[in-house]
Amino acid sequence: MPRTAKSQISFADWELLRQGLSLEPFLQTISDFLEDHEEMIEAVRRDLERGLKNSETGRKGLTPSQVLRSFVLKSVKSWDYRELRERIADGYTLRQFTEFYCQPVPKHHAFNRAFHRLTPETVKAINELVVNAAVDLGLEDGNRLRVDTTVVQTDIHHPTDNTLLWDVVRVVTRLVGRLKKAVQKRIRGFHNRKRVARLMRVMGIEAVYAKPKLSQPGEGHKIYPYLLKRLKIERCDQVWCTDITYIPMAQGFLYLVAVMDWFSRFVLSWALSLTMELEFCLEALWGALRRGRPDIFNSDQGSQFTSERFLGELERRNIAISMDGRGRCLDNIFIERLWRSLKYEEVYLKDYQLVSEAHTGIANYFRFYNYERLHQSLDYQTPAAIYEA
Repeated sequence: MPRTAKSQISFADWELLRQGLSLEPFLQTISDFLEDHEEMIEAVRRDLERGLKNSETGRKGLTPSQVLRSFVLKSVKSWDYRELRERIADGYTLRQFTEFYCQPVPKHHAFNRAFHRLTPETVKAINELVVNAAVDLGLEDGNRLRVDTTVVQTDIHHPTDNTLLWDVVRVVTRLVGRLKKAVQKRIRGFHNRKRVARLMRVMGIEAVYAKPKLSQPGEGHKIYPYLLKRLKIERCDQVWCTDITYIPMAQGFLYLVAVMDWFSRFVLSWALSLTMELEFCLEALWGALRRGRPDIFNSDQGSQFTSERFLGELERRNIAISMDGRGRCLDNIFIERLWRSLKYEEVYLKDYQLVSEAHTGIANYFRFYNYERLHQSLDYQTPAAIYEA
């Protein structure tokens, strides 16, 4: 036998029953259907006992009949778990329908766990039963009414500079709450997240993440004008652009620089580094220059791109230098869009543990981006098909 509790009825419930207080017709019809279809109760019983080592031991819980009737009630009334529990506890007719009578109604978590053990086949059978009851009463034509199984939608959260600190605050607050329960005494001073956040700022505790403002200019650097405004770009190697972004790792982060052809969106070269030093930017520039030479080279005003060594490489080749305005990320929009595609399609999905893993994953993605990924702006061609034509 399953782990169930025997049904009981109190004197107050018996008096209400004697006075003729009864269920609404729809629920009464469903109740009659359930009494005539004991195989439904057995199906629910099998679902509840599925995976249990010994169904006859352990604490008593909901009976299969209570689970079945509560599930039907929740589906028909479109109540959430909390409202279902409160409605059953407060109403005699609903306790009669769900066969709780004078038994204490469990918390909403018990209903949640029990309903999630029902298989899709059982839910489908319950759906057909409810439809038949509705058709008998003339409430439905048998086509529109259905009982929905639970669907869980996950909102994938990608870390940002603004949310990482609050992620840490939530974790610390939760851990402090667990500690309070463990030591069985009040821990003074930790009441809410705002206080925890303030204390973290005072103690200098912060999340490990790449800080904003990667493009800080060097002292006394020469400012070049932005040459792409109203410029009609109509061929490859007319304009190249470059930028730096960060790649989150399991511990810390890496810096990535890339050089892109503006017209074809072809990634000419790229390089990874553990630091923001100049060398990896020069490495990416030299790799791109081995493919050709642009008329204009556009970058932001970061100290790497305004250094004498970097600018000297361009000036020696008579390449016009263009720089974004301060705070104007849209001046270099195409490579900013490249970073978004890379992170959403590769980086955020992989959770790199090692630098070698990051290097291999990014290399594979750029190969895919250049030679396989179709671009709407390129009339659904690949960047390689345009650049290498």
